[in-house]
Amino acid sequence: MTGFNYGDVIEYIDDTFDENMEAAKKWAREHNTTLEELIDRRTERDGVLYRYFQIGGEYIPPEPTPDQVKAQTIYRLKMQLSATDYAVIKIAEGAATTEEYAELIAQRQQWRQEINALEAEQ
Repeated sequence: MTGFNYGDVIEYIDDTFDENMEAAKKWAREHNTTLEELIDRRTERDGVLYRYFQIGGEYIPPEPTPDQVKAQTIYRLKMQLSATDYAVIKIAEGAATTEEYAELIAQRQQWRQEINALEAEQ
């Protein structure tokens, strides 16, 4: 088997190296899911133990809490401020005027107000 899906069952011969099983393990890790043994399906044929593993369901991350949403918003706003610091530096160094960056300065003030309001709620 080369491709995998959630819920697939993988057959594995005990105590062997199986490229398919290794690929299934890798797929499960990459898709943030589990690979659980189905113990009740174990079978023995001709002295060989066959084990079966099932790929878990699709991982759905939990909804962020209101505090997490606030923290993420504050972080995003601070990154926007940081990304636009160049304009303030140019003005401070005399390489630009406040008129040239009036819209950006107003936007930065709005971001700071929003940050202050969110931080006051915490």
